[in-house]
Amino acid sequence: MKKVSIVLILIFITCCTTPLNIVMEKGVTGDDLYKQIIKDLHLFHIKVKKNKVYAGATWEIVNEFVKDSLYYTPNPPEKYSEKPEVFLSKGRGDCYTFARIYWKLLKYMGHKSQLIYIHFYKNERFAHMICVFKNRKKLYNYFDIGDIRILNAKSLKEVVFDLEKRLGIKVDYYAGVELNSAYEYGFRLTWKKDYDSSPGYYFIE
Repeated sequence: MKKVSIVLILIFITCCTTPLNIVMEKGVTGDDLYKQIIKDLHLFHIKVKKNKVYAGATWEIVNEFVKDSLYYTPNPPEKYSEKPEVFLSKGRGDCYTFARIYWKLLKYMGHKSQLIYIHFYKNERFAHMICVFKNRKKLYNYFDIGDIRILNAKSLKEVVFDLEKRLGIKVDYYAGVELNSAYEYGFRLTWKKDYDSSPGYYFIE
């Protein structure tokens, strides 16, 4: 009975507040913000299975936090001029913002991930960015604007193909991304692969 009461209290706390609200109240910024969020995520997002409390489902926890903290806004005015934590405080962002925040959170949780820039064929220029990560079996999965896609794919090309099917738009090429505020858009492409001819196994670690 005691265990059940503790679990109910934790669930109630989770529903009433979020790690983001707490760290914002503390005035935490920069890299310390992400570290504090991760700490609070482990405290608040507790899973219950067979009457046992366990801190599992890491990817789902990260996605739930981002989805609850941001709403999608295509081409916000601050797009490339502000850091991801600024978007968190404003509660909005585009695909670029979502991808960077996923990447930052995974980084401070000790998980390697890769930002992938995807360019599509269309009447006008259209691009997208996602955050790709590998599980323990070295298989590919990805985060995309409040959604987590568990594909267990063997290559990046399979990830891109899944995105192509979901959006219904033909992919032109995809590329790895390096974040750097010195670049015009806050990032640069570190490698690029043509979708039709590339086997797509490349991944920066």
